Amino acid sequence: MRILFLTLCLVCGVASWAAAGEPMRFVDTDAAKAFEQKRFPKAEKELLRLLETNPDNLLILRYLAMSYDRQGRYTEALRTYLRALKRAPQNVALLYHSGETMYHAHYADAARSHFLLVLKYAPDTEYATLARQHLDALSQQRVARQSPGAPRRFGVYAEVGLQRDEVDYVGADGETREVSKSARLTEYLSLDVYLVRRADWVINLEASGYGAQYVEDEDDRQDLWQATAGALIQRSGRLGSVPLVATLRGSHQWVRFDGGPDYSESSSGTAGLQAGLTRQTTTKVYYRFTDDQFEAKGFDPVYSSRDAENHVGGLQHTFHFLKRQGRLSLGAEYQDNQAEGLNFISEGPEYSASLSLPLAWGVRLDVGYEYAEEDYTDFAGPVARETERHEWSGSLSRWFGRSVLGRVSYSEVEEKSTLDVLSYDRRGYGVSVAYVY
Repeated sequence: MRILFLTLCLVCGVASWAAAGEPMRFVDTDAAKAFEQKRFPKAEKELLRLLETNPDNLLILRYLAMSYDRQGRYTEALRTYLRALKRAPQNVALLYHSGETMYHAHYADAARSHFLLVLKYAPDTEYATLARQHLDALSQQRVARQSPGAPRRFGVYAEVGLQRDEVDYVGADGETREVSKSARLTEYLSLDVYLVRRADWVINLEASGYGAQYVEDEDDRQDLWQATAGALIQRSGRLGSVPLVATLRGSHQWVRFDGGPDYSESSSGTAGLQAGLTRQTTTKVYYRFTDDQFEAKGFDPVYSSRDAENHVGGLQHTFHFLKRQGRLSLGAEYQDNQAEGLNFISEGPEYSASLSLPLAWGVRLDVGYEYAEEDYTDFAGPVARETERHEWSGSLSRWFGRSVLGRVSYSEVEEKSTLDVLSYDRRGYGVSVAYVY
């Protein structure tokens, strides 16, 4: 009988059993059969019985540790792995599975060190491919400011912050330059419920809310409220030697201003495919469709206020370095916005670059740049409407313990339009504290 759990793991394990001089095949034991059937308490009992007569057998120790892991008993699993690794510190199977348990237990730094050893000792094996997937997940979690490690059944992200903006724009006379200043308190809360969270499948429900209340504002802006609900389906697999991750995400968003009716509703769907074409890179292609419905029609220089269908196709390529703790991402996308009314139909490209680096004392630096063009192809005004936008951003963040994340940020936007009244420069300064579970 063959165990369905990682054929490579079993082959290596049988070799280890044979090397120990044990004539019985492990796959024929009651312990192996119970593990294959996912009866982990029974497997644990049988493995402990086998261990009495084979106290130093690496295969028995590894499967005993994995049985503890599957029951959520991570401390006992890690203690068992440590016992085995003292005898075989370069055993790739032990290094990978112990790293996986550390990942499950949210010991992110220790898990990373074990996965890196797997890449060092066996770079061309299936274990190395799985280790890279975990390292990529840890890297992405840091960039996305998520709690590093295996996703829990429930996820919570709660953030409060203070944001100050300064906007330079052309005055009503079309000549003078005016400056608008504002400060606002922001709150953000997101909840995730994982229905399925396996190595090959992830299915979760998502809900979030955002609020912004102005505490200082020269233009008497209204407080903003936003709510979003959605779902994600993710499938991981391989095409030959290339690891692939396919995702489908759908969401619906509601926006309103304080004291008024709902401002807009948007439905969005995204399909993406990520491939690991080389050991140090990931490449993602995606398509996103958004349907915007606005309650109030009209002309607004900040928010599009005409019902529209928006199509976006994009490509993003990411380079991993510094033992996969640093990343450089380059992206390009093209959008086609089919909005009601000639003056709101637009299309154009957007290019982006972002860099994430670990610094000293646990601080992480994130910087980014975006350049976008919008061509309003059927604009009916006195001159053709075209927009060019440059956006720079940067932040410093640090974890305090496993659940508290502090961040300071700066952003700058320069938007130039052929219509002077739509041109502006904006600078934003922010500080925030988040609780992540």
